[in-house]
Amino acid sequence: MGNDRNREVHDDMVRYMATLISKAGYVNMRVQLPESQSRPDRIAPHETGHSYGPDITALREGCLHIFQVETEETITSHDTLQQLKTFAIFADRNNALFTLVVPSGCKRNAEQLLVESGVFARIIEILSP
Repeated sequence: MGNDRNREVHDDMVRYMATLISKAGYVNMRVQLPESQSRPDRIAPHETGHSYGPDITALREGCLHIFQVETEETITSHDTLQQLKTFAIFADRNNALFTLVVPSGCKRNAEQLLVESGVFARIIEILSP
């Protein structure tokens, strides 16, 4: 994250998404936040060995769901693209579902990024807190 304000927006979006997921019946939720006691396991692509921690992981009906939250500022960064590719490949290889969460108004940009990058993910657009 580039700055403290962007980190704050990101973390608020993660908290909001975690609340929605919990209310939707997901279990064994792990959240990547400073106050979280149970954080998601890091995921590493075999090629590089560099690992990334998704923002939220949870189970629903026995299926692992990976959620990555991006802000308007981070959606186009190179590091974000590497993370998205890593999570999408992991999800595909492990029968998991990968969801990219973006702020309202960013879905079209996110769709374009995923198509251009060959990354498959569901996209959820939420209002920024």
